[in-house]
Amino acid sequence: MDKLSSLLQALNGSTPTSVPIWFMRQAGRSLPEYRDIKGSTPILDLLKNPEIVKTITLQPVSRHNVDAAILYSDIVLPLLVAGIDLRIEAGTGPKITEPFNTPNDTEKLNGDVVNSIPSKLDFVGEAVKLIVSEANVPLIGFAGGPFTLACYLIDGESSKTWSKTKSFMRTFPEAFSLLLNNLALLCAQFIRVQLLSGASVFQVFDSWVGVLDRCDFERFVVPSINAIRSSLSDFNQPMIYFGVNTSHLLDLMTSLEVDCIGIDWRISLTSAAESMNYNHSIQGNLDPSLLLSPFDVIKPIILQTLEEGMRIGGTNTKIGYIFNLGHGVLPETNPATITKTVELVHEFGRY
Repeated sequence: MDKLSSLLQALNGSTPTSVPIWFMRQAGRSLPEYRDIKGSTPILDLLKNPEIVKTITLQPVSRHNVDAAILYSDIVLPLLVAGIDLRIEAGTGPKITEPFNTPNDTEKLNGDVVNSIPSKLDFVGEAVKLIVSEANVPLIGFAGGPFTLACYLIDGESSKTWSKTKSFMRTFPEAFSLLLNNLALLCAQFIRVQLLSGASVFQVFDSWVGVLDRCDFERFVVPSINAIRSSLSDFNQPMIYFGVNTSHLLDLMTSLEVDCIGIDWRISLTSAAESMNYNHSIQGNLDPSLLLSPFDVIKPIILQTLEEGMRIGGTNTKIGYIFNLGHGVLPETNPATITKTVELVHEFGRY
């Protein structure tokens, strides 16, 4: 893999020859070759097989010619390895058998549990090594954000409001802060295994952080994300942070010790960069649902997003721009549309 890849250049704040492009959830759901491998096998079982993880991770690189691979995994995997009883149900997502209801429940993820995690993740490290040995693009490692993991632990399953989590947060603020700190350390341990095994970049997916108001984000989330970075201070690999529906939080993200902020589709890239005072590289932010439309319909929108991102990344030497979606690839997306999008960005995304 070329150490001067366009992705790494953009993350380091320089201007590459062309805009790098990859997609959140590019591995899996939308690809028929993935469905052929998965069949009826539960995802958590697939993740324990390094050869299968390697194959699935590299499928979109081969098919779409994207500029990065992202490890095929799941944000709740560290919780499972830490001893939390959970399952992933098709169509509904993670379900926790015994959700956290009281401050005492947070002891299930105490320091001793967190510190034992790396010794239980050999299969993750092996998968990363296999991927890196074959990939001709950087591998992005990842973990779920502490707040998002707390949402699943406390609400017990997916929710539109995460009301149980927010109630726990306000009723037991000290316990909630401690839980987020322990989850941050858990995430860092998970990422550490990936970085030690050869991942070039890592992204933290804090999918549900947008349900918080500004005060709670600043009080609870900012310290937890910075704790991840601090725990990994012995590594130089760039860090990306992404959350959904975070337009109202972007200016507060200037205090995050990360290299790049992923932007969802609810705000323009220019407005997002202005909110952050152009102090982070940016990634995004095409609406994933647009990829369900005919390509001639979405082509001008792709080019508009690309042009806007290039103006930001090309005129400010301190930040870079990465083309991506504003969330993950939808399962019903036609893979050919993804391939055409990559080709379009490669053709017109030259500085």
